[in-house]
Amino acid sequence: MERTGAGVRSAVAEFDLRRLGAGRTLVFCALIYSAAAFAVAPWDYLALAKVYLHHFGFFVPALALPLLVAAPFLDRRRPFSGMVELMRRSAGPLATFIVLSILFLAGFTTFKLNIPHLVPFYADPMLATLDEWIHAGPPWARLHAIDPGWFTTLTELVYMTLWFFQWFAVALFAAFNWHDRRHQRYLWALALTIIIVGTVLATAFSSVGPVFYGDFFDDGRFAGLTSLLDQKNSLVPYYSGYLLENFRNGTPALGTGISAMPSVHVAVATLNALYLSSFGRWQGVVGWTFALLILLCSVYTGWHYALDGYLSMLVVGVIWRRTRFLAGRPVQALSSISQSSG
Repeated sequence: MERTGAGVRSAVAEFDLRRLGAGRTLVFCALIYSAAAFAVAPWDYLALAKVYLHHFGFFVPALALPLLVAAPFLDRRRPFSGMVELMRRSAGPLATFIVLSILFLAGFTTFKLNIPHLVPFYADPMLATLDEWIHAGPPWARLHAIDPGWFTTLTELVYMTLWFFQWFAVALFAAFNWHDRRHQRYLWALALTIIIVGTVLATAFSSVGPVFYGDFFDDGRFAGLTSLLDQKNSLVPYYSGYLLENFRNGTPALGTGISAMPSVHVAVATLNALYLSSFGRWQGVVGWTFALLILLCSVYTGWHYALDGYLSMLVVGVIWRRTRFLAGRPVQALSSISQSSG
């Protein structure tokens, strides 16, 4: 029995070393990405880091409070000691997550602001034509044709508000549970999604999307869409005006930068759907319903071509599959075996 216990404890130690290596490598990659953004546009990066520190320095810890409040209900036999243990175990990963989120988001927005300086916007005519050919007509027109009248309100709630909460709440949950390799896999996949979808591919397919088409291309192709959005009192023209003004003024501000292909909204929602599916069927149903709704909203509002979302889903699927080596048995399970065998 002692041999068995020693063997399992050895496996736990080996796992901890792998976990430590995965964490350090992820931090290193995030810092390299941030340093590259700083090298591209140092003043933009510093200004954006200050903006995100101001906004997310409070917002992200506030999102963590519900997890702490829920802790006593997770183990009713020792509710308060369980909460203290959760805080002790998760303080380091949470602090690291907050700092890296600020640096990483500053890098992401810096790259996004500078896409047209690296690769001038060029892909929209090609994307718009291909989008209409695949769907036998403009997909946005089909969605507006079947709009029951309340989809504009739903879109603004889901696409412009709930998506942000889902992104950071799910990422925080994974950071709180970093000791489990399933959550490590998610955070790795999230970082790769932002880098590959939000920076590399967004630069390669430099584009603005339907809602900005008329501002960058001498073509009234999407005049019907913008007219419909105005008629339905959508907030899209307000937000697009904010982004366009910051683009023209070269002002680094919260959430700025114009980019369409691929869709980061759809990419993150798809990744979250894959992650939630690993917990059970109903979690997967909720995640995929939200992801498909985000895809529809991205087309309905004109922020994206439908192709933007399709490519995002495809790339994220590949990322999730390629990071499966990070998934494995949770350390708690190994620890419990160790204790029972010792």
